[in-house]
Formats: sequence, C-alpha cells, structure tokens
Amino acid sequence: MQVLFRRYIDLVNRYEIVPEANRAVFAGPQHATQDPAKRRESKINQFKMEKQIKGTLDVSHRPPV
Repeated sequence: MQVLFRRYIDLVNRYEIVPEANRAVFAGPQHATQDPAKRRESKINQFKMEKQIKGTLDVSHRPPV
C-alpha cells in the first residue's frame, strides 16, 4: 500500500498539481507557530489550498464526455 501511495505522490509532483511554492505548506507541522491568529490563518489557507487541489484532482478523474 505504501508503494502505491509513493507512486501517487510522485505522479502528483510530476504533473505539478501542487505548485512548487505551495509544497512547503504540506512539508511539516504548522503547530510550531505560537501566535494563535497566525496559526488559524495558516490552517485556513491550507484548507483552501486542499480544496483547490481536490477540485483539480476531481476534474482530472472525470471520464471524457
């Protein structure tokens, strides 16, 4: 299962579904920030980015009409 996941991640990177500039958001934990307002803003931005990525993946998985 882990091998398939790694292949999937490689394909996501190869097709640049997640832009290079945004990959750092998913690189590690965001809890290191002590300021609650900044942490909340970071979580909101990450949620928006995840939603956009999911939308991109949904479009690419739809069968052609």
